[in-house]
Amino acid sequence: MPPNKIDEKKEQSTIVVEKSSVAPIIPPIEKILKTKTPIASGKVQSQFSIQNLFSEKNNIEENNAIEHSEKLPRNHFSETDLQTEWLVFLKKIQELDTVAYNAINLFKISKIGEDDLEILFSSESAKEEFEKHKSLFINSFKQKVHHFELNILYKKVEGSPKIEIITNRQKFEKLVEINPLLKDLNEILNFDFS
Repeated sequence: MPPNKIDEKKEQSTIVVEKSSVAPIIPPIEKILKTKTPIASGKVQSQFSIQNLFSEKNNIEENNAIEHSEKLPRNHFSETDLQTEWLVFLKKIQELDTVAYNAINLFKISKIGEDDLEILFSSESAKEEFEKHKSLFINSFKQKVHHFELNILYKKVEGSPKIEIITNRQKFEKLVEINPLLKDLNEILNFDFS
């Protein structure tokens, strides 16, 4: 090997040794001073209060709601408008939430006055399901008929309407009451109602 390469290796090794022999310098630790009494012993009122901010916002929103209600339209709507929008609402709920649909499906809605709607319900749990989706119905109905001052009145009906399952035999018997010739036709052809 040429002598230059050996000298370079020695220099590199000595440099490494010199670097490892240097000790790191640690700064001296300063003594931490502590107070005997708490600094924030007295309660100082802040200029900014979250509670005051929320109360001011609520007052402003109430004033805006009063101003907006005077300017919003109150067009006339009919019972058929209400019933068609109710059926559209039930179809939407059937797709979104079947549990709510089964509870709300038996509700009866009617127009009492120009601004009042009456909803007849059978149980409190069904009413709670309607409350979850009420805004969907009310907002779409208000937009459709351009009547923005609606009041909803709830009325509980004792004894919910029962859905009766009718068999094919029972259907046939009701038809026989209307048309007695069907009984003779059944004797000749022996219909199977199972």
